[in-house]
Amino acid sequence: MAISGKLANAMACLVLAALFEKLNEKFEHAKIAKCGAEEHRYGTHADSLSNLICFGVLPCAIGYAVGLDSMIHMVFYTFYIISVVVRLAYFNAKTESAEDSGKKYFIGLSVLSIAILLPVLYLFKDALGSVYQLIMTCIYPIAGISYISSFRIRKLKMLEDREETQVTDNNGIEAGDSINQ
Repeated sequence: MAISGKLANAMACLVLAALFEKLNEKFEHAKIAKCGAEEHRYGTHADSLSNLICFGVLPCAIGYAVGLDSMIHMVFYTFYIISVVVRLAYFNAKTESAEDSGKKYFIGLSVLSIAILLPVLYLFKDALGSVYQLIMTCIYPIAGISYISSFRIRKLKMLEDREETQVTDNNGIEAGDSINQ
């Protein structure tokens, strides 16, 4: 959709990908109890590959379709995609070692945040005029840095309670850190 110039459809696909990812997270804990460790690892890696395509490659295709196609944009896209890969790999490793169980904060910015940033920015592109492309150019390196940074964002109280309930429901089996991805 993005490459063929159907930007509104591409933005809708990005938002839908985020919604489906959140639905997947909701049911992930229930799936863990029913599958073995090998199937769980496979699912985690398949989910990360899907996230790389949806929240790494698709946003870059959208940027390219908007007209951000210079060499500096290609450098920004490359950095952005590498940042997505690093973040997903980091949280996959933490999931396998179950280090993050019970933490009361998110580390860095979630890769799903791009599914909010780009569509909202797209809604205001006419009002922004020529500043739109400048903001779009800046989003990729800033988001990439935010994905791999170690700043902490406090979880909402209701998220903390939900995670504690899920951990105890699974008899100590932690589903992973996909909420933080």
